[in-house]
Amino acid sequence: QIASNIYSISTCRCSTIGYGCLDTAETSQPLDQDSLIHICLSPNSSDVKIALFNMHFSKVGSNQIDFVTVTNSSGVTGFSVVRGNGVLNAPLKVTSRLFTELFANGAKTFDARGDAFLKFHSSARKLLSYVSDRNLQQDGADAGSALYKLSIPITKSATSEVDYKKGKFTSLIVGGFFTLVVLICFVT
Repeated sequence: QIASNIYSISTCRCSTIGYGCLDTAETSQPLDQDSLIHICLSPNSSDVKIALFNMHFSKVGSNQIDFVTVTNSSGVTGFSVVRGNGVLNAPLKVTSRLFTELFANGAKTFDARGDAFLKFHSSARKLLSYVSDRNLQQDGADAGSALYKLSIPITKSATSEVDYKKGKFTSLIVGGFFTLVVLICFVT
């Protein structure tokens, strides 16, 4: 007899502060290019924890990976951060920036998807009644794996990335010039 995995992962866009899921009105608002996104992953039971997980962003309807956000539970340095413990009351939270590639060809949504490997997480040992050989759940023992997927609406900003960078550069030059003039005035 083959036992099926009774554990799964729930995912949601979550708030900047804390691990609470955003409501439908907030998650239906499309995110702009270069925005930060916060995604929380939580096991469906207090008996297990997420021991290891991977995440990538891809365009809806495509299996092409546009951006790997998390590998072996670690964020990609400089692009994404992972926080939390991976348990029901302290889920994992991935914070990542949305890159230009996700917005190519007029894309309106993208998927955050991946897999999670679960371990039993409990101070008590429990007898499993659904397996004929009567196994014990032991803390740290393998509890199976789960796939997850979350679709996220996006919208391309009106200004191009080149215009955006030109604006930042111009602001930097003007600010530097102003600072130089102020310093010259104080020195003389």
